Amino acid sequence: MIVTNGPLIEIRRSGNQIEAEASFWRPIETLEIVRNGQLVARAEGSGKSRLTLNTPVRATERAWYTARVRARKEESEPELQAHTNPLYLGEPFVDPAARRVIADAWAEEIGRYRAKNLVFANEQQRKEFFDSADRALAELRRPLQ
Repeated sequence: MIVTNGPLIEIRRSGNQIEAEASFWRPIETLEIVRNGQLVARAEGSGKSRLTLNTPVRATERAWYTARVRARKEESEPELQAHTNPLYLGEPFVDPAARRVIADAWAEEIGRYRAKNLVFANEQQRKEFFDSADRALAELRRPLQ
């Protein structure tokens, strides 16, 4: 699965490589591969409308990879970009430190929503919204086995 507002992008494992490929009818500006949240490979589009990028992978590696692309935009347009879902290698794992960062950021976001006095159709909607947000935060803060 990808999220895009223009460019197309794919990510796959090909032998001992992670390969990302992007295309668009406009020139691609950058194509990147991210491993466990860290940028590991980047290519400039140099005016091309199709671009491929590879990065090596170890046979026993436990990691997740994503790819993202940006394409040339006109002055009044939003960024033209796409991002893949993660490609998981090995047994799934969760980085507890990253999970804490996400939980803290979510807690701040919930606090901002509460402070803004958001308008809801009725009190039941308000309660459902914040109950759902609180459940998500509790799940992020739940100790991992």
